[in-house]
Amino acid sequence: MSKTMTQQSYDKILEAAKILCEYYENNACENCQVTKLTDDAYLDAIEEGIIEDA
Repeated sequence: MSKTMTQQSYDKILEAAKILCEYYENNACENCQVTKLTDDAYLDAIEEGIIEDA
């Protein structure tokens, strides 16, 4: 069940991703699940009109 993306949710997702990547010192972004999830959040944010596609 998908929730509606909000600006607050999007900001929290990005902050959580930053914390996880810094903590684990993950340099394999192309294979990282966090990157895949933030990409999904980005697309949801565009769909909801929270951000504009660059």
